[in-house]
Amino acid sequence: MSVTDVPREREPESAVAYDYQGYICYSHHDTRWAAWLQTAIENYAVPRRLREEKTGRRVTLKRCRPIFRDRTEANADPNLEGLLHEALDRSKYLIVLCSPACAQSIWCGDEIRHFRQTTDDKRVLCLIVDGDPNETSEAMRAYPPALLEPLAGHEAPPVPLAADVRPGNDSRREAKLKLIAAILGVRFADLARRDRRRRLREIATRALAALAFIVLCCAIYYLALLAGQHVPGYKSAMRVLNERHWLLPAPVYSADDVADAETRLRATTVNTLLHDGAATGWRWHALTEPTARSTVDAWTIGQALSGLLASSTVDAPERRTLISQALFVPMRPGHTVVRNGINYGWHGVDERLILDDTWPEEALWYICALSRALTNASDLTPAQRNQARSALVFAQRSTDPYRDPRMGGWDGIADQVDKSSISTYTTATALQALLDTRRAGLVWDGSTKLRDALIAATAARLVETMHPIELPGTTSTGAYGWQASQGDENAFEEGVTLQSLTVLLRAEAETGFVLPARVTQSIPPQLAQIGVATYSGVEGTVSSAHFVEAVRGTPGTHPIGTRYIDFAWYPWAIAVSELWLARSQGRSDANSENAARRALGHLVVDLGPEAQADALSHDWAAAELLVNLNLIPPTAPALRSLGFK
Repeated sequence: MSVTDVPREREPESAVAYDYQGYICYSHHDTRWAAWLQTAIENYAVPRRLREEKTGRRVTLKRCRPIFRDRTEANADPNLEGLLHEALDRSKYLIVLCSPACAQSIWCGDEIRHFRQTTDDKRVLCLIVDGDPNETSEAMRAYPPALLEPLAGHEAPPVPLAADVRPGNDSRREAKLKLIAAILGVRFADLARRDRRRRLREIATRALAALAFIVLCCAIYYLALLAGQHVPGYKSAMRVLNERHWLLPAPVYSADDVADAETRLRATTVNTLLHDGAATGWRWHALTEPTARSTVDAWTIGQALSGLLASSTVDAPERRTLISQALFVPMRPGHTVVRNGINYGWHGVDERLILDDTWPEEALWYICALSRALTNASDLTPAQRNQARSALVFAQRSTDPYRDPRMGGWDGIADQVDKSSISTYTTATALQALLDTRRAGLVWDGSTKLRDALIAATAARLVETMHPIELPGTTSTGAYGWQASQGDENAFEEGVTLQSLTVLLRAEAETGFVLPARVTQSIPPQLAQIGVATYSGVEGTVSSAHFVEAVRGTPGTHPIGTRYIDFAWYPWAIAVSELWLARSQGRSDANSENAARRALGHLVVDLGPEAQADALSHDWAAAELLVNLNLIPPTAPALRSLGFK
């Protein structure tokens, strides 16, 4: 017979007060079962609804505790047998762990007989943990003889009611519930049903709590992303959120908001470059380390003058002062490099140089500055105009050792053995210098035909070096971008990509160069990314590329030329946003226009103060910022012509 078969009716209220709800009788061979059972019964919370449905003493317990077990309740008392008998007398139920070990235990037999002599056999519960209840042999039987033998003055006991945890019978949970149901005096089916409902409620509650915790964590993580905190997985998370359009885009600011913010940015940047930068000669880290290098930095001088001479904030007297005091500094004796009658321009000033290299960007940015100076002829005296044209010829010829005349590519290191291995940054900077020369109405090495041919070839070569990239908001046709250098391990370089897009958009607008679909289709995803971008400082948003190329040395030798380049994305993001917005006018592409306006406003209004404050500690970053701020129309009416409200 099973515990489940008969409802266990509890006795009416009596004067007897029991200290224990049950007494576990077991052989020490079954100690692990006894410990589990005690914990399982004592920790079980009786379902509240089961207690509410009963009256009187039917079910008044919240938990069936305490349960007596000799290892937890009995101490080293010399009168252990008397102590155990006393505990039996104070227990409502006897729970026998039936097994061959228990059946052979003298102690277990004594405890069972004592309990049966003092109470009703219906208060004896069994849990079969081993053996066979139908066997009678000592080695196999599960029931102790004391359970089955008649006692003096008692009728023959009934077959014990037992839960059974042997393999193939009750689970531990079922066995526990059967014993608890007997202690409570309720049907096992009633207890099991309510227990199952409670478990489902608990599972649902825990699941909801876990879900709420996950949602809370996701919300905190999402807010951290929006706040620009570079939490773990920042880039991947931003990419996924952008692809699914789950990021809140920046608002489209008004023309007045953008014009006011841009005017403040431009004025502060101009003031810093005019005073602090000019005082130290515009070198790579001159604003933060004024005495770090004494070498003339034609690169940064070219960048600074390109921005200052084109800025509407700089008046004519200030431009004339810049021209007289700074424009021709790189041409002073001892600064230029000429080897075997070939112009190489100027030495690089990066402390990370391994060889005493010359760099093409020194000449290319200087060409930009000279072109800007010659654009306003009234700012130069006749002698200065002649001097500027002579410097322009020298600088243009200084780029020959870095240029592949056959393919339109430009190298970052002079005299490379393999001319096909071009530098993306150098090629983009070369296209910028060519476009500035054309816009000023100047020739390249004495020829407008050569100039225009180089523009077309350089733009085409730049497009040719695009690579498929993974970018937030990509279309089904994919997006493209640039590596820092051809063959570079980095699959995508954001700063180089934005600068390359800038000069290609200029080439289209100024020369009619036809942009292929892979260029135009790659810009809207870039704008979507820019519209939710955050700024984490020059050191956090500038990446470096390491260039290593074999170059021609003495006859028969190929030494290694090495250099590092730092790339910034913020200034060129401004340029791409403005140029794409201007391009979109009249093309009936409202989404593209709004994305460009949103990106430009976000960059200037939201990110501008932080980006500028950081850029002003790096003269090259401040110069690049001003060069690209100059592309934004300086007044609100001009911005309204681009669709700003």
